[in-house]
Amino acid sequence: MPLEPARRHALTLAALSCSSACGVGPQLASGPAFAPGPPFAEDAKTAAALQDAWHDFLSGVQQGTLLGTHPSFFTRSVLRGLPDAEPVVLKSHPLGNGRHCITAAFVRGAHGARAISRIVELDAIPDGSRFVLACPYERRTGTLQAKTLGSVTFRFRGTLDERRAREFVGVKERLDQLTGHESRPLQYDCFGSLDALLKAFGLVHDSSKCNFLQHDLGFLSDDGERFITGTGDPAYLFGYVRGLLSARAKNPDAVFAPYANGVAAYYGGYSLSGDTVEVLAKQFRDALARRPDIDFLEMFRKGRGSSIQRHFSHYVMCAFVCRELVARHGEREALALVECGADGERFFPELERLLGVTEETFHAAVLRWIQA
Repeated sequence: MPLEPARRHALTLAALSCSSACGVGPQLASGPAFAPGPPFAEDAKTAAALQDAWHDFLSGVQQGTLLGTHPSFFTRSVLRGLPDAEPVVLKSHPLGNGRHCITAAFVRGAHGARAISRIVELDAIPDGSRFVLACPYERRTGTLQAKTLGSVTFRFRGTLDERRAREFVGVKERLDQLTGHESRPLQYDCFGSLDALLKAFGLVHDSSKCNFLQHDLGFLSDDGERFITGTGDPAYLFGYVRGLLSARAKNPDAVFAPYANGVAAYYGGYSLSGDTVEVLAKQFRDALARRPDIDFLEMFRKGRGSSIQRHFSHYVMCAFVCRELVARHGEREALALVECGADGERFFPELERLLGVTEETFHAAVLRWIQA
């Protein structure tokens, strides 16, 4: 005799919690399940198949088999929201052609202190007599407009700023040449906001994604064949360059992240502000005028613990280093410094070799660079 939905749901949660205790996958919360909501579908057979698909999805998450079958950005977000979370189906509705959409929340906490870490929407796709749950990204981006410029196909809603788009193409194709790669086609999915980007992936709510920001994120996916941004800018080069440097590194474990971010700021302006190296230099001059006792080497060593104009100082100083290397040795030499060790162990030895700058003379060098 089939189990009642509430009983089956509770047993599934208990099984997932037991597997978690054995050290398999992210831990889901144990304890009583939420009261069951409406059935997955009016038709009992369809409802049972959808419920099986939901349980298969949870098992896939628990066992790690979810990775590789969904976009990596989506899976990373879901997995980050799962530890000690309780999965709860909120609703299910048909999409047409036999497909359904399932909305679920992952809830943390107990005894009245509950918080939602994720709300996700999944497409349930018919597969014979069963359903398979999938990230809705392809369906939700199927109506985007498209325009190809050079080796880049931009997908967007509304209008495309072609001047900015051509700026992106120019840098992309130059970096292809500088890094010794054939200029492969790139698909650039340009969303007008962070919210639009997240919803395209079915991420209705993500407690770790800076929900107070209107614009954020820019990352490579699909082995570097697609760039996705929620900035609304078809030339969001900071995110593209930063991702490209890691993707094309001969030794990814040797990438010095602060310098990679500095190179990205050199080509595309700083992060979301878009401030150019020239503007960043003025900001440093202004900060120095207010605080003449600034020690730039000390600020560099503090890493993310030091900022000017809300910009991480070590990233900005690395942008100055990149500009100086480009001026004196060319872009290839500047890009090569990216792989100077994950902890930057070869950063200062290389600065001494290439620019004659040591740790002891770094502060004086920055003073010169911000005057340039």
